[in-house]
Amino acid sequence: MPTMNINTKTALIHVETLIGSGHMRIVSHLSRALQNRGVDVYVLSSKGSQAKGGDFDFGLTKFIDLPNLFRDAASGKSFLTRNNIHYLDDLGFQQERFASIAEAMDRIKPDIFLTETWPLGKGLWDKELLPALDKANGTPWVSPYIATIARDVTCYPNHRQWLSDEGNADEAVRIINEYFDDVIVTGDHRFIELEDSFPQASQIKTPIYYAGYFTSETLDRAEMPQSEREVVVSSGSGYKQDCFKYYSAAIHARQLSGFSQNPWRILVSHDCPEDDLTKLQGIASQMEDPNSIIIERNRPDFRQLIANAAATISFGGRNTTTEALGVKQKYDVPVLIYPRASDKLDVAEQQLRTIKLADMGVLGMLTEEDLDDPAEFAARLDQTAKITRGTYLRVDMNGADAAAAIIVKGADYKLAMQRGMAYREALYPRALKR
Repeated sequence: MPTMNINTKTALIHVETLIGSGHMRIVSHLSRALQNRGVDVYVLSSKGSQAKGGDFDFGLTKFIDLPNLFRDAASGKSFLTRNNIHYLDDLGFQQERFASIAEAMDRIKPDIFLTETWPLGKGLWDKELLPALDKANGTPWVSPYIATIARDVTCYPNHRQWLSDEGNADEAVRIINEYFDDVIVTGDHRFIELEDSFPQASQIKTPIYYAGYFTSETLDRAEMPQSEREVVVSSGSGYKQDCFKYYSAAIHARQLSGFSQNPWRILVSHDCPEDDLTKLQGIASQMEDPNSIIIERNRPDFRQLIANAAATISFGGRNTTTEALGVKQKYDVPVLIYPRASDKLDVAEQQLRTIKLADMGVLGMLTEEDLDDPAEFAARLDQTAKITRGTYLRVDMNGADAAAAIIVKGADYKLAMQRGMAYREALYPRALKR
């Protein structure tokens, strides 16, 4: 058995995404937090090279590329292999991806093995991660500490849509109880508990920790007159037809709101067709003060824009919401969220999270009907501006660091227990927080 230093650890993290940046951003926050605690981090993903070249800060993370998966924007089909068939129908491709994971495990010999979202979502990864967990538990070296980084909202049972049988939620519980040392939720249990979206969470015997939301430290706010601060309107990295309606509604609401004297910046996804962008610019040009409405594509300095903002309006994506809340809690910037009205899984997640936070008086919420009436849209924004410091409960935004602490303590404990080290009793107890 190789000698190991309990103070020097290696983590291997599995993460995969085809649309948006949320999954990668969560892992970038966690990777840096683990590195701050002396952990050497490796990330398994088919999108690692893209993430490394994007606006993410992964610190010293090393990427291990998995065979790539694709999304056909024209047909809307996702998780396609290079053979242009779905991942679940391509057994050879599944085996190839598992072989890449197995090779990485043999070479790195991780002390920590983490999965992002799975098995409380992304059920198709059963095909490669279940054999990976079997391999981890049967390694000739010390078995790694195993944890999942779970969303605060799982939208079960549908979030395991790739498992067709009715027992998909039970299967997720079985996997967690059999293989995982901890479930670490990226959320604040005072606002949203796992049981709110996944009632079967009560059957999980594995410890569940609520680490708090993962977000970057809020940037410094530039000094400027309040009238020069912008209302920043955004929708994230994806683009659907309802985005056009949302942008158009914001443009028309400006002159009716209490922020009519502020400039408004409409940030449009890079996926937005050029024709739609031109139409939006045409709508803005017909307003009373067209020079105060800026319409452009998403910018890498988004976090600085919202730090300087008079107010933020956005879709309810997990990362955008937490970044906006960070600005609110530091600078009292109003946050208005439009959780898109759909029964699609990721959107249903946005709806539940936004409703919970709005009910707790943390932020304001737009409805689909508000997009049809500029006066209602403007009124929602003005009402949101009244949610000021002292009127709401502060959300825990220190999730990445808290999660890293849980992971390192858990790895210390498991390693000590497996190796029978005399000082294992000196390791402080690990508290369960449900």
